[in-house]
Amino acid sequence: MLLLLSGPTGVGKTTMLRRLMAYQGLQYTFVPLLTYTTRLPRPTEKHAYDYFFISDDEFLELEGKDFFAEAVVVGGFRYGTARSALAQLRTDQVGCMVVNREGVRLWRALHPDALAVWLYVSDMRMIADRLFLRHVQDATYVQQRFRLAIEEESSENADPVCLFRVNNDLAEEGCDQLIRLVQTYREKKSFL
Repeated sequence: MLLLLSGPTGVGKTTMLRRLMAYQGLQYTFVPLLTYTTRLPRPTEKHAYDYFFISDDEFLELEGKDFFAEAVVVGGFRYGTARSALAQLRTDQVGCMVVNREGVRLWRALHPDALAVWLYVSDMRMIADRLFLRHVQDATYVQQRFRLAIEEESSENADPVCLFRVNNDLAEEGCDQLIRLVQTYREKKSFL
């Protein structure tokens, strides 16, 4: 099963993915399908744990070899997921990806049964606060990212690409709601 986590910048997609990976007590596990990216790692991110951080030249070389199932440019940086990532999933695993709206469209075209979930917050000021905490030294960057978050949320509200929405005001409650959704989806999918 493929789970696509999407939402505006700063909503907590990566935090949600980490919570899912740590969750115990289910008959399946959540496995991240790591994306290759040309952006620099954030202070808390690690190569081969959060992303595969590579140079533009390396990315273009892999793209030329048809290595990626999808490749996009977001915020001036390249992102792509290896074709082999999904093929390696076992039936007791849920492959999880953090993607933007375009990534949802691309992956749903490749895998129409993927579960696409939009994470949101009830007050966009929460995102501004999260972005500020993450990038306290760069107010201009925070303003740019916050404007992008508002655009992303507006776009999803006007023309939804995700089938489901999960509130992520409180990460623990959002994670519980998402796990219940995945359980229901897995059960119902077997009857489709």
